[in-house]
Amino acid sequence: MDQEDLLNHLKKQQRKPIEVWQPQPKQMQLLELCGLNEALYGGEVFEAVCGLIGYGGAAGGGKSEGMLGVSLIALMMVPGIKIGYFRRTFKELEGSDGPIERTLALFPDIGGEYNKSQHVWRFGKKEAGDDWNEGKAAAFRFCHCQYESDVHNYQSTAFDIICFDEATHFTWNQVRYLLTRNRASSYSELPRPFSIMATNPGGVGHMWYKQIFDIKDRADEGS
Repeated sequence: MDQEDLLNHLKKQQRKPIEVWQPQPKQMQLLELCGLNEALYGGEVFEAVCGLIGYGGAAGGGKSEGMLGVSLIALMMVPGIKIGYFRRTFKELEGSDGPIERTLALFPDIGGEYNKSQHVWRFGKKEAGDDWNEGKAAAFRFCHCQYESDVHNYQSTAFDIICFDEATHFTWNQVRYLLTRNRASSYSELPRPFSIMATNPGGVGHMWYKQIFDIKDRADEGS
């Protein structure tokens, strides 16, 4: 590590995530489930309470922002971590209010460099090889699975954290396969890999989502 890299590393380490991003109360609950509530203030990273975390609610409830906040904290506080952020189509990642645009406002402030062709943010010097998942640098990748077979684009990938944005837009076969990619990457120091499934009611995956998280409709509760 040369002097410039060392100074940038020290500067990054001195900052606390709360100085860059501030959660709403519901987003703070998500951080607690992910083991990142103390890390928000520069403290310890704990093990997530479980490997699969549901994060539901109506549109506009801050679900995407919450997952980007989780990612920001992990990228700052967990060396070597690899994160995958999924939408069903790439078009849903774009736009003036999309997650790509939001990271362009957040991630440069924590030392990230964006590779537009690979849709990857890197946090640290790139090492040998073109694969985003190689090397000790933390990385965050935008991903999509428009078609069933697109899941095989990630067959050799290890994601320490997977964020499913609008999870019920995915089929169960897609989700089941992608969860096999939710495993510890080579250099990550995250205590436990986990996935977050954020969603609104409805969609092709509505039934499998209800079954996984044991959700009952209001009509069911009243019967």
